[in-house]
Amino acid sequence: MPWESRHLQFADLARQLGLEDVDRGSLPWMVAHHMLELPLPPEWSEELDFSGQPYYFHSLTGDTSCSHPLLGMFKSIIAEVAAWPQEPRLEEAAALAGRHLQRAHGFAFQELLRWSGPHSIEAGRRPDRAAADHRDVYFCNLATGECSRENPHAMLDFELRQRRSLLSRCLAAFPPSKSEGASQGSTDAEEGSEREMSPAIRVFAPDSKPHLVLPPRGLSGCLSQASQRAYGDESCKSQASFYSATSAEEDPERPSLASGEPGAFVTAC
Repeated sequence: MPWESRHLQFADLARQLGLEDVDRGSLPWMVAHHMLELPLPPEWSEELDFSGQPYYFHSLTGDTSCSHPLLGMFKSIIAEVAAWPQEPRLEEAAALAGRHLQRAHGFAFQELLRWSGPHSIEAGRRPDRAAADHRDVYFCNLATGECSRENPHAMLDFELRQRRSLLSRCLAAFPPSKSEGASQGSTDAEEGSEREMSPAIRVFAPDSKPHLVLPPRGLSGCLSQASQRAYGDESCKSQASFYSATSAEEDPERPSLASGEPGAFVTAC
């Protein structure tokens, strides 16, 4: 069973995506329905505010959002499939989807190169917590000086996988061409059809392994000493000190209400 949003209604998501005037039978409309079935990114949960409206909470950073955490990715998928030719062949649609994935992978890889970490937050750690606890590390963006407790690799990798999932569901709406679907009804015929499947389509086959994922490795190895000196190390250190002080003053397992704990007041969307 796919995960489904507990509270977000499709009409609300369609409004966020700007689909109010889109043809109900169109590909963008169809793929938008599948977006509600996708799991939320790591550390994100769906909550309700005091008025009964859904919002999203990040358990590690305490951030809250009225918009779906994957809204930016959803919009790029909608824009992609909306630009496809009318009634493209399956092979053509698969090639377009593959190129979109390649571009998204290149962007994600370049974004990952901007980050260093994980860096340990030493001060303020409770003695009964392991040093490897993911809540005791942070990551630093050397291009902006921003520090974050959210693992950029985990989020980028997650988004790439969800892109592939959505595009796979788009392609499932296209009937196979004669050469792709000619052999049906027997084991030998199915094996023959499998052999004839083009590489562009095979990337999106349900039993294929994702080809476009980021390598699960540490981020700090991507960055040179010169890069670390060029961008604000002191900014990162000061933010790390803030995280340390925060973890020393609060129960680290539960963000405070002030930081957006589920049940806290959320500004109206």
